[in-house]
Amino acid sequence: ALVLYSSVRYNAIHLDRISVMLVRNLALADILYCLCTVCPLTITYFTQHYVLGEVYCFIMAHLAFIPGTLNNLTVLAITSHRLRVITVPFGQVSLNMAYCMVVAIWVISTGATVVSLAFKSKAVFVPSAGRCL
Repeated sequence: ALVLYSSVRYNAIHLDRISVMLVRNLALADILYCLCTVCPLTITYFTQHYVLGEVYCFIMAHLAFIPGTLNNLTVLAITSHRLRVITVPFGQVSLNMAYCMVVAIWVISTGATVVSLAFKSKAVFVPSAGRCL
């Protein structure tokens, strides 16, 4: 959250605009990971049983996949962008293309969740794991 706030408010990251946009996307994915995984796990740990309900368990079991996929694809995009900057130093990637890349990352990440929801998969709380799977 601090990376996202400082890069937006104070322009604290001194990289090209595409790299900054990808780093912000990575920071947003990390915030989503904390909300989807760490917070429910902490609540379950302190209460010693699952108190969040079946509906929340079902939703979080499917949504927990999105931040992990976002992280992986964003790191891949950052790496390929940096490789392109090194190998083709004067080849410029347009900002619109970078926006399309970020939108594609979000569509791919949420697409897998939509597929699992389409097959009506069930989510149950597994006490040994301390989370809904």
